Amino acid sequence: MSVMIGWVQASLYEAIDCLARSGQNHLASDLGRLLASLELDDMDILRSPVSERVANALLEARTFPDLVDLLKEFAQAIGVTHCTLHVIRETPTSSFSTRALTTYSEEWVSRYVDRRYTSVDPVYRHSLTCEDAFFWEDLDISNPAVRAFCQDARAHGVGPAGYTLPIITERGDRIAISVSAADDREGLRDTIHHYESDLLSVGFSLTEAFSLLASDERPTSFTPTDDQLSILR
Repeated sequence: MSVMIGWVQASLYEAIDCLARSGQNHLASDLGRLLASLELDDMDILRSPVSERVANALLEARTFPDLVDLLKEFAQAIGVTHCTLHVIRETPTSSFSTRALTTYSEEWVSRYVDRRYTSVDPVYRHSLTCEDAFFWEDLDISNPAVRAFCQDARAHGVGPAGYTLPIITERGDRIAISVSAADDREGLRDTIHHYESDLLSVGFSLTEAFSLLASDERPTSFTPTDDQLSILR
């Protein structure tokens, strides 16, 4: 929650400072009093209005394509190329019907599965044990097989810049939420710094929505298509 309210507090303090420097001391004082009276810990305000709408819409989604469409909308809103949910490890009680949701191309998804890239994917391997979010550039890719994988991924529009948020569900499932971009790595760091609260909120909403649709708890009327079931199964 502190991440979510941090940008709100910083923005308000900056506004107060601007008002004071422009000679509008009364307005600065009024805004300062309002800020002091706010219960910021109870606020959940995201930087992008689109992110707020997506976070809420995810919980109402009824199909996997609905979730993917919302991922595309979110990725565009925060300025990244792709957004992905990947089941890293599930508990015996989960029995997810699919292992991932992604905006990656079908060609890359099929290639990833056919070549069993989970054995060399450094993001996947690191997510098996990592508790904290991480940038892809901080991973060790010195192994030739790993470097070859990264080059292949980039050739198919994945990366090179990326950021992954590991999430552990209440049942103990380990899920990774990743965003990636083709721009420079510093550009993605700036994006994450600006939209970190949005990614956290959307990531948790996505995980909850996915867990419901992809587990035995999903509505009995839901029937996945062959295309949906082929995604990184």
